[in-house]
Amino acid sequence: MTQPLFAPFLPDTSSLINIQRLASGRRHLRDMTKLLKTGSLRISESVARELRQRDDALHTWAIRNTRYWVPDSTLDEGAIAAIARRYRPLLGERTSAADPVLVALGASHPARFIIVSDDAGVQAACLSENVPCIGYKAFLKIHALS
Repeated sequence: MTQPLFAPFLPDTSSLINIQRLASGRRHLRDMTKLLKTGSLRISESVARELRQRDDALHTWAIRNTRYWVPDSTLDEGAIAAIARRYRPLLGERTSAADPVLVALGASHPARFIIVSDDAGVQAACLSENVPCIGYKAFLKIHALS
């Protein structure tokens, strides 16, 4: 298996939806599966749960790739609650349930994940926690998916 050039990318739900929307059709899902297999991409269990509520190709793709999910159980519940509490003003009241989990995964595993999110609150929380974070368009450019 080829070693990834970067730490694995861990996208939020809206980034995956935007990536699918901008990338060209089914080829995109094949390319994303290759990234999963090489270790360049991972899906948090929380994001996968949100994707399972959809009824589209992205939902099916997430279900087919459960072996690449990062289990939320690798985190202490207190770590997630602390992130959610500390960054509530940044993440907002209507934040995705997965957002604090992504930040907590990045914070608890330094240099293990690069968060992919265009949400200003997630980006600010990542910055405060010293977690690398990029937008989905940068992710597309890095992996030549655009």
